[in-house]
Amino acid sequence: MAYFRVILVFMDGVYEKKTLLDNRFQIVFMSRDTAIASKITWDMSLSIQMQSANGSLLQMCRLVKNMPFTLKEVTILLQI
Repeated sequence: MAYFRVILVFMDGVYEKKTLLDNRFQIVFMSRDTAIASKITWDMSLSIQMQSANGSLLQMCRLVKNMPFTLKEVTILLQI
């Protein structure tokens, strides 16, 4: 059963953001605007190609390595 939930997270211990949690996906991603606003830098040597439902390919920006996300008292490192 699929569900969506909005949760509040702290990225990099500073930037607070409402986040959509969807239990069907295995990929963590954020918009370019959010990354720029929170002054997040990404690794320019790595990128991911994603395929949409209609079969077209989209080149994603780049990869953010080991970004700390804090949910309540738990901090995890995510690859975004």
